[in-house]
Amino acid sequence: MLLRPLPTPRVLVSSTAAGHHADPDDHVHAAPERVRDLVAPDTATADGVSLAEVIALLAADTPIDQRTVAFTTTVGQLVSGNTAAVTATAGTDLRAVVLLRAPVDTARAIVTATAGASVRTRVITYARAQPGERVELVPLKSTLTAGAATSSP
Repeated sequence: MLLRPLPTPRVLVSSTAAGHHADPDDHVHAAPERVRDLVAPDTATADGVSLAEVIALLAADTPIDQRTVAFTTTVGQLVSGNTAAVTATAGTDLRAVVLLRAPVDTARAIVTATAGASVRTRVITYARAQPGERVELVPLKSTLTAGAATSSP
């Protein structure tokens, strides 16, 4: 038995006029492009605390009720929910913005923005933080005694 791939489905939206040959490729209509661009840095520091701004720029003709953008990432955490997936709604400026917290180690994050059938992806390469770029917070030990508090390094 010979298996062949199925043809790509097509939608015809016009009819053939007398004497005119209809070419299905001339009449295929794709879903409107809602996300026209996805803006994010190409590289960032893998320090576990840095935040990268990720912006989905929507098309000018995007209706108000279709301005919700779903964001996902393969690495790091999207701040609004400390998860790998969140949604954001674009305002009158047609920008949906989320923050991506850096991972603690080197990695490549694939960030995706989806609005309707429109999808855009961007890759952010996280490099190891170099000495001097890293901020380490070391808490002081505190000792409490009745009526007074003292700190010791």
